[in-house]
Amino acid sequence: MHQILKSLVDSTPFLLGTMKDDVMIGIVDRERFLCYIPSTAIDLGVKAGDPIPPHDVNFQNALKGIPGAGRTPVEAYGVPFYGKTIPVKVGNEVVGAFGIGYNIQDQVLLEESMEKLNSIIDRLTDRVHTIAAHAEEHAATSETMQKNSSLTMERSNQTDKVLSFIKGIAEQTNLLGLNAAIEAARAGQHGATFSVVAKEIRKLSGDSANATVEVGGYLENVKASMREMVYGLEGITQSYHEQSQSVEEMTKMIELLHEISNNMNMYIKRMSQ
Repeated sequence: MHQILKSLVDSTPFLLGTMKDDVMIGIVDRERFLCYIPSTAIDLGVKAGDPIPPHDVNFQNALKGIPGAGRTPVEAYGVPFYGKTIPVKVGNEVVGAFGIGYNIQDQVLLEESMEKLNSIIDRLTDRVHTIAAHAEEHAATSETMQKNSSLTMERSNQTDKVLSFIKGIAEQTNLLGLNAAIEAARAGQHGATFSVVAKEIRKLSGDSANATVEVGGYLENVKASMREMVYGLEGITQSYHEQSQSVEEMTKMIELLHEISNNMNMYIKRMSQ
């Protein structure tokens, strides 16, 4: 063991006592651990003489003469932690490295929680977009149906004029048949044939009047149903508009969650630096 490395190993307990944070310390030569002192929170289970794991990029960099700093991959020791290492040189030769490890278990748990939160936010966003798209489609369909129903109502109201016209013709025809019957009676036997025609005219007039009343009743029922449909569609359309407003509010809340999540992720990155 090089003398400078031996001096570091001997002074490690004193160095550890001067540090405020709960850290672990490791000292290595070119191939193996010379000393390892665990922290209160983390014990890697490393012993003096154990080889340096190839996945410990911080120590590997330090042995190349490059100070290392960053999260040590879990593959190295099975435990995530943040490490800082510096090369130990004698002249220009790197004879070993000195490293400090920090507990980041809370940070890892926070990152896992943030990943779950982001996943929930993404699913919520997809659901809200789907609901919003369906609400817009239904609102458009309801508005179209409402317009068509209103147009049908207007057209059914126009049939009242037609029925009134037919009713007027029936009354005029009935009056004409009555006059014809009177004239046939005056003509006596010579007006017998004309009397039959007059009866048929009055019968036709009565049938027309009855049909007009019956059709009018049907149309009133249709108009009443159409009015109920229009009112119902107005309520549905209003409901879809309210649903769209709720979706907008949910979208704003999700955007706020996204913002909080991004801020938390930035905070986590700063913690790991």
